Amino acid sequence: MKKRAVGTLILCMLAVLAALSALASVRKVGWINARGAQLLEKPNKNATVLATLAGGEELTLLLPGTKYTRVEVGGVTGYVATQSIRYIGDEVTFDAPERGRITVASANLRARPDHSAVVVAQLAKNTAVEAALQIGPWLQVTGGKLTGYVSVAYTDIASRLPEYTELKMGATGKEVRYLQLALAQAGYYEGEINGVFGARVREAVRRFQKDNKLPDSGVATAATLALLYS
Repeated sequence: MKKRAVGTLILCMLAVLAALSALASVRKVGWINARGAQLLEKPNKNATVLATLAGGEELTLLLPGTKYTRVEVGGVTGYVATQSIRYIGDEVTFDAPERGRITVASANLRARPDHSAVVVAQLAKNTAVEAALQIGPWLQVTGGKLTGYVSVAYTDIASRLPEYTELKMGATGKEVRYLQLALAQAGYYEGEINGVFGARVREAVRRFQKDNKLPDSGVATAATLALLYS
């Protein structure tokens, strides 16, 4: 019995470690806006330029800030002006490709996971697609001979993103930084991106909720965050 109990405990510990590892490895994806940007060694406009980034270049967000965001691009870590970044969302890789179909009359297949990206093609209802990657609300799909990104809401493939954790007054940390960044990019927030959920963040959340016909409590509920990040 003791051996069985120890074995069960070890399996549980391994499961927890695997879950923590997966959580730590979630990648926050963004793009450089159309104007391009410089990757700097330090968060200072006079810092050494590590690279010049073209508009539309993909990057991993590590820590958003008011003026500069720490990012990783092609294995190089540095800082980019926050105003030069378009935050898209979390990246989730499927364990195995999943097949599905388009469920709306017509869905835009875009070159990048962004509403402003070039439309590669329009996929008609019931078009068969296959997905193995999700970035925020976007699925990377293959339909026929074409590959691009389509909103997960336009398919019968279930979203793989975990449900968002509610954020409210007094909350702190990285997730609050991403909330502040998303609110700023949507035009609702002009304060510091410092990871502190204060009165200005609450008011920004409340205005976003009111404009989108959600209960305007000022609490960033899971439904609020899902819509903000869509």
